[in-house]
Amino acid sequence: MLCRVYLLRRRGSRLPWREIVNGTAHEGELRTHYLTLASARYFVASLLAPGDALCRPLVPELWEPALVSAGNGFLVLRGYERLGTAQEAPAVVQEWRCEVLRSRPGASSDTPDTTPAT
Repeated sequence: MLCRVYLLRRRGSRLPWREIVNGTAHEGELRTHYLTLASARYFVASLLAPGDALCRPLVPELWEPALVSAGNGFLVLRGYERLGTAQEAPAVVQEWRCEVLRSRPGASSDTPDTTPAT
């Protein structure tokens, strides 16, 4: 789904709301996948640029995301963010506030999503 994402923490510390709304918002496709490293399997959320064939994340990936809250057109995910690229890099708590812009790629924001639920 196409989302506008606000990062709610910096290096694990919660930011004041004023700094969040006046800060940078990142827009892209919110996607999730499983990643297997050594003998462990992780659930990972990524924010990708629409149409990016290389699937490079716009912000650091969110590991083991959990839904914290949901409202009218937004959701908040909490998970862990790695502070570096090395496998031994420390991880800190991160939260994403995701404002849904479109639920399906190619769907108009004026028309509701009428695909049947499975």
